[in-house]
Amino acid sequence: MIKTDRDLDVAIQGDGWFAVQDQNGQEAYSRDGNFKLGDDGILTDIHDRVVLGDNGPIFLPVPLDNLNIAADGTLSMRQLGAPANVIEEVGRLKLVSPNYADMERGNDGLFRMEDGSIAPANANVKVMSGMLEGSNVNAVDEMVDMISLQRHYELQVKMMKQAEELDTRGNQLLRIL
Repeated sequence: MIKTDRDLDVAIQGDGWFAVQDQNGQEAYSRDGNFKLGDDGILTDIHDRVVLGDNGPIFLPVPLDNLNIAADGTLSMRQLGAPANVIEEVGRLKLVSPNYADMERGNDGLFRMEDGSIAPANANVKVMSGMLEGSNVNAVDEMVDMISLQRHYELQVKMMKQAEELDTRGNQLLRIL
């Protein structure tokens, strides 16, 4: 997880997916929690796909002064100029956790249910606000592993060439006899 301290950055803890609307208006799933707020108040991901809540697209009245996304995905906000104690709950992210084996990845990078169904919301999926999910790959370790594999490959090729050379010499000896 990468800490950003940005109100609209959200990372899923464990298994789970955010529900978003694809280019065709269909529900699809993503783990990308890098959200932004459009001028019209619609919550979208970084690729301008509408983020879905339990009741459809999430609309936030703009301008807003403070936004909080709770662990269960509930969005609470204070409008610009409102008293500090006036906090409105404006929606809840639709968080799902279908069986990964029942999902397929589309060419757009989004996941969908193989049978075309809509995954139900799961209240057990939790999120962390101010965080983004990072890569689960350590680049340095992977580079070291690649170099090691390259060296093993070169050694195997060298051994095969030596074996072929020995075979050729053995055949030459047999011809002499």
